[in-house]
Amino acid sequence: RVVRTVFWFRKCLSELCGHNNLYFGHFSNCKCTPSEESVDKLDSFTFSSCPKLHTAILKCNLKTLGWGMFEMSRNLKHVELPATLESVKSEIFSFCFGLQSVTFPNGVKTMGTYIFRECEALESVTLSDSLTSIEDGTFFGCENLNSIELPNSVTELKKKSFDGCTSLATLTIGT
Repeated sequence: RVVRTVFWFRKCLSELCGHNNLYFGHFSNCKCTPSEESVDKLDSFTFSSCPKLHTAILKCNLKTLGWGMFEMSRNLKHVELPATLESVKSEIFSFCFGLQSVTFPNGVKTMGTYIFRECEALESVTLSDSLTSIEDGTFFGCENLNSIELPNSVTELKKKSFDGCTSLATLTIGT
């Protein structure tokens, strides 16, 4: 098991090797994100409340992003997700006010609730072709989301999926 305090003061993860999981709150106030291939899971709130985090490039072999992983990282603008990603837990980008765009790889089959809650700057989202449902409050409060295309695989839109999306002018379902 990795000792939490080892990570709290690191600016980079280049020394990290051989660990398969990172735990709650390791990188609060961080400036960088993992690129170590041995990391396959990032747990809940790993990068939450990181005010200096502007870009997250995840090159790991991640399959799951934990609950609230980037929540309240208010200055996060750009995220690159790994092609190996399959599951996204709830509220991973909630209150990331600066987030502008996200592209989910095609392997993502499930996404939790309120993924983009109050992401006011969000303008563009590309969803996985494997996704079957838009969960409760997925885009809640995304004021600048102008248009979105839902893949053919989506068969269900749950409650409050687009509540507060005051700029949403075009919702395309399928191609």
